Amino acid sequence: MKMTTGKTKGKKSVARIILLVAICVVLIFAVVIGALLVRKYAAGKQFQKEAQEFYNPVSSIENKDGTPSKSGNTIDKKTGVVKDFNKLYEINKDTIGWLSIPETRLDLPVAKASDNTYYLNHTITKKSYSLGIPFADSKATFTKDKQSNNITIYSHAAKDGSYFAVLKNYKDVAFYKSHPNITFNTIYGTGNYKIIGLFMEDVSDNNKAMFNYHDYTDMNEAQFNDYVANVMKRNYFKTSVDTKFGDQLITLSTCDYEVNNTDFRIALVARKVRAGESAKVDTGSAVKNANQMMPARWYEKKDIKNPFAK
Repeated sequence: MKMTTGKTKGKKSVARIILLVAICVVLIFAVVIGALLVRKYAAGKQFQKEAQEFYNPVSSIENKDGTPSKSGNTIDKKTGVVKDFNKLYEINKDTIGWLSIPETRLDLPVAKASDNTYYLNHTITKKSYSLGIPFADSKATFTKDKQSNNITIYSHAAKDGSYFAVLKNYKDVAFYKSHPNITFNTIYGTGNYKIIGLFMEDVSDNNKAMFNYHDYTDMNEAQFNDYVANVMKRNYFKTSVDTKFGDQLITLSTCDYEVNNTDFRIALVARKVRAGESAKVDTGSAVKNANQMMPARWYEKKDIKNPFAK
């Protein structure tokens, strides 16, 4: 019969203690991280509730026939903005609008600062918050009399599915079919937009073939057509929505982590409903783009032959 020495028992006891301590540390770490995440997203919900208290639109965006309503485009002579935004604009003059995608969790104010960093971690009431709020590119022109014909709006993609996390759902054409519109009401008028596409781009410094979509702001006709053409060849899906020079575009941009250790972005592009045009979209003919162009590193990381490589 094999005897167990006291030294052996002692080693096993020490090993058990180390294991229990390690388990306790992991559990405590998990609890702390969980508590921080709960607090983070609770703060986010409180911020959104607070913002909505200052923005309670009474103006209708559409008439019964689906055409744009004029009721939300009347400027308050005292404040210089649509009256729906009076309270929010009084609190923060950086406010330019309110962005939402019906029947999703995206329903947030939009600001525009002199740089593209401040609202990465500040709310519309200028409180510090890690998720910040959606904000327009600082290069964009946005006044009562003139707006860039493409306004890029940036935001985080929250892990709880809020903010711009919804953009990732548009990789599935079925989601597009049930959510083909974006509402972007601004301080100068209401706006309903028809989505024309979603694409992915590698924005790392070493990507020499980068599609610099964020630089397409005040576009002439040639630049506009080039922008749309670049979006279309990278598009996840094809739609029946047409575009032409003179259309007002918005591009919603956020980080994408489908491929690890990359600096990828996805961008959802939409054009504003034209005067006299119905906001309704015929999505019946929308299909997945079978010839979609992805970033070169996307093919490399997934070990797939790049059909667009020269």
